[in-house]
Amino acid sequence: MGDFRWEQLGETAVRAYAYAAARTDVDRAELSEALGPRDVTAADRTDIERPEPAAAGHAGVEQAAPAEALGDVGAAVERLVAAGLLRPSGDGRRLAAVSPEIARTLLLGPVEQAIAELRAQADEARLALDDLIPAYRAGLPGRAPEHAIELVQGADEVSRTVADLAARCTEEVLVCEPGEPWPGLVADELPRRGVRLRMLYRHADRYRPPTAARAGDLTALGAEIRSSAPGAARLLIFDRTVAVAPVRSGPDGVVLLREPNLIGCLAEQFERFWIAALPFPDRAAPALSVTDDIRAQIIRLLVEGEEDKVIARRIGLSLRTCQRHVAEIMAQLGARNRLHAGYLLARQAPST
Repeated sequence: MGDFRWEQLGETAVRAYAYAAARTDVDRAELSEALGPRDVTAADRTDIERPEPAAAGHAGVEQAAPAEALGDVGAAVERLVAAGLLRPSGDGRRLAAVSPEIARTLLLGPVEQAIAELRAQADEARLALDDLIPAYRAGLPGRAPEHAIELVQGADEVSRTVADLAARCTEEVLVCEPGEPWPGLVADELPRRGVRLRMLYRHADRYRPPTAARAGDLTALGAEIRSSAPGAARLLIFDRTVAVAPVRSGPDGVVLLREPNLIGCLAEQFERFWIAALPFPDRAAPALSVTDDIRAQIIRLLVEGEEDKVIARRIGLSLRTCQRHVAEIMAQLGARNRLHAGYLLARQAPST
């Protein structure tokens, strides 16, 4: 996105975009004639910062036009094209308005993907560092008590341990629950006892009726529930004194962590995901629309040519829900088929 600032579009660009949006497409000359030259307004002059002079032939989104040129329709059109809001025809003579939703997704998609990749790298680093903890404790036994890290194995034992920790909790429980519920955690008992309960699901869990119903019941009891993009690790933290995390060796084991510094780091990670998460909708709400995050992932996979079943599996949606969202995106693009949709999306993607 460079140094482009959205307030720099200016009044002329907004008028040009509205004119083009009211038509299927519009000739550049017609657009200039319809709007016509006009005096620069004070708003136009304050909507932009003067950049350093750029070399000829390299104008782009990051190269803002001088303030005195903002009233020019041609300059405003070029700014809309650079922002992905106007799509020129092959010969560049005609212009078609692009939905702000599509333009926003295409502009922010690479940024969101980069953030997701950084989060994945952070998770990998965390797991790698976790693997070193036993060796560190063994080498320096005086640094922490023996019970700071405890391995619990077996489905029944894990369930009993989680239930016991929940029963002894008095202030707060933080829950990351992507996928199946934690065994042994009777979550509805916590808010009834006055324990603050905050839970993080994945965005895809919004479309799973059992999860949505459970979230609705817990919200009614006073729990706080949000959903986030993929990346939040499965985790339980009780009163910020004990953390429970799954082991990598199998599904029927967990590790209990009581080391205060480590628990503080895990709680901080939870808070970061919590701040960026979206409130989980009430179960009585109408059918949910696709979030920007999920939409960006669908569009990226469409451009890569993936089939609906692959997209659904990678994002965590049912095949029917995924197909509905793909159909909506194709309709907004005016695409005749998936191949055409991929072509249109690739053309609209900002150059890097």
